[in-house]
Amino acid sequence: NKMVKQKCETVDCQSDHFLLNYLLFQVYPVTKDSMSNRIALLINNIDFNGKMSKRNGAEQDQQAMLKLLGHLQYEVVLHQDLTAEVVFTARTCSFTSNSVFVVVMSHGGFGTISGSDQVDFEIDKIYECLNTKNCPDLRDKPKVIIIQACRGVEVDLSRQSLATENIGSPSENAKAGVVHVEKDFIGFHSSTRYTSSYRHPNRGSHFIHHICDVFRAVCCQDHIEELLKKVNLYLILSSKFY
Repeated sequence: NKMVKQKCETVDCQSDHFLLNYLLFQVYPVTKDSMSNRIALLINNIDFNGKMSKRNGAEQDQQAMLKLLGHLQYEVVLHQDLTAEVVFTARTCSFTSNSVFVVVMSHGGFGTISGSDQVDFEIDKIYECLNTKNCPDLRDKPKVIIIQACRGVEVDLSRQSLATENIGSPSENAKAGVVHVEKDFIGFHSSTRYTSSYRHPNRGSHFIHHICDVFRAVCCQDHIEELLKKVNLYLILSSKFY
């Protein structure tokens, strides 16, 4: 696999304080340290060892996302064509950043992403790796997960996704000092369950490019939930071009 570290360019914005406050829900304290200690993990699988087709156009998505993360002053760790086995063994669980972006672009299925070896790994592993239990250094810090991949086109009616763990009432958890294991996450997927995710072979995906356009244009005035809602609206309006 290929790995590139890229130190991001300086943001030309009226105020970095406004940028971080709005981008990260206006609830996370902004300090000089938090503004200089931000990590983004970008995984882009383009070529696959087998029958899976090459993801033509994904290079354009990668360049657009690198430019966006640079605009937001994140230090980017870029991986290309990772096998499923090594996708999250090298870096994510050792993050000591004050905020994290994880962007994964690949083929996918129901709840999975395909490695370059055509072996699937579960998307839930991303959240598990970065949660409060397994990565305590990221407790109370914002974690943004963006997935560009299909989510399966066949419905498996035998599959269950029910939460069975009894974690007690909110009041009981508060008394015991319990912290939600997956707090401070926000995830955004390019498609709904059981649907395909579209990508132009020359221009890349509407999903990634709309994210980049919206974030660069109005990240200083809207918080991240509003940004993602605007991206979704643009996707709906542009769907006639797919």
